[in-house]
Amino acid sequence: MIGCLILEHVTIAQTFETGEVIDTVKCRENTNQSYALYLPSYYTEEKQWPIVYVFDPAARGGLPARLFMKSAEELGYIIVCSNNSRNGSWQIIFEAARAIKKDTESRFKIDSNRVYTSGFSGGSKGAMTMAKGVYKAKGILACGGAYPLNSNYLIKPIDSIYYAAIVGNVDMNYLEHQSMAKELTASGVENALFITSSPHRWASSEEIYLAMQWLEFKTNKEITKERKAKIRNSLTSFGDSVIISKDAVYGLPLIRQLTQDLYLEFDEDPAILFNRKEVQRDIKNKEKQETREQKERDTYIKILHKLSQTHLNPELDSVYTADWWKQEIDKWKWKEKSGNVFISHSAKRLSNFIWANFAEKSFNYEEIGDYEFALKLNDLWQYAQPESLWATYSRARIFAGAHKDEDALKELNRAHELGMNYRASLNREPVFDHLKNYKLYQTLLEQLE
Repeated sequence: MIGCLILEHVTIAQTFETGEVIDTVKCRENTNQSYALYLPSYYTEEKQWPIVYVFDPAARGGLPARLFMKSAEELGYIIVCSNNSRNGSWQIIFEAARAIKKDTESRFKIDSNRVYTSGFSGGSKGAMTMAKGVYKAKGILACGGAYPLNSNYLIKPIDSIYYAAIVGNVDMNYLEHQSMAKELTASGVENALFITSSPHRWASSEEIYLAMQWLEFKTNKEITKERKAKIRNSLTSFGDSVIISKDAVYGLPLIRQLTQDLYLEFDEDPAILFNRKEVQRDIKNKEKQETREQKERDTYIKILHKLSQTHLNPELDSVYTADWWKQEIDKWKWKEKSGNVFISHSAKRLSNFIWANFAEKSFNYEEIGDYEFALKLNDLWQYAQPESLWATYSRARIFAGAHKDEDALKELNRAHELGMNYRASLNREPVFDHLKNYKLYQTLLEQLE
């Protein structure tokens, strides 16, 4: 259906195409800020439209724009994804959020009562912060990252913001999402946590559509009976698939919630399933392992806080060295092979937790110009994820910032071999500007879309 709609796009005022992603729309008052845009194929300026502002941790606006296409078409939303917001200084995401808000409000017919934010990983944390700090949003869709930048932006019942989240059961932020859901529920904020079997990545188009349907059901006061019925059917099908899956124990809390909240009826009664002996046993084993995991995380966090002092100096206590961290990564990768699914999942989350922290800290040190230490942190990230496109691309940025041009070009070429394929992303990176005269860089650009 979407494919047909995309082919039948038309041109509206201001020369924006409908039914297809526009990768770069420059903000008129600040052309250094831009966003990827998706307008439904049936967009018209004769009515107001709900809008979703989306924040990617790596300034890849086109990526989430394409993931939100189905939701935009089926539910009728404008999708706007910043090309500037990224992990690092939070000033960057605030500037991006304000710029795209001002620009889109001057260009499009937006329903101010139905503004939403979304993001992935660090962008997800930014989305919650922007929901209160910039947009006065009605709903949030958080993917792979919970909690705002600081507690002042944590949503409360008085904010009247609905919160949906998607996280994989092997995502390092899984426990964070669990904690967030419990905290919001206890405070009276309506929320829904969709747990998948995925690692730390953007949710799929189908997963996003499922969560957006829940937000649509909760926040659209003018929703039709037909759409309500369609959403109920969709969520019921989702629940039935969860109940028969091997990871049912992870999804049961949400299924029980949907039963009570939306009065859904599933093929098997979640309450009866929940009370089965084998399910209760799995729940206890899962909770036991997650308690152990949290203790490990707390230990790591204490050590990571001292990185600015130790700089991974091998002459200091062994727990502060790169070699010690590599041993920890190796330990969890070995435990990932455990036949106990809860131990295996926990090990994957802890392994991912380690590299994600080194990735974030590498961004921070790159930003302040400490390229030597940023590279050491990136080394550990790549040790845990040797085939990571983003780790390789970040390594290229570090080398470029340090004016080690040959190394930067080598890493960019490897990033391309790992799947990097967006010319616009490279062109938006000022750190690569001085590489444009190199033949190897020009050849690389010609190979990108």
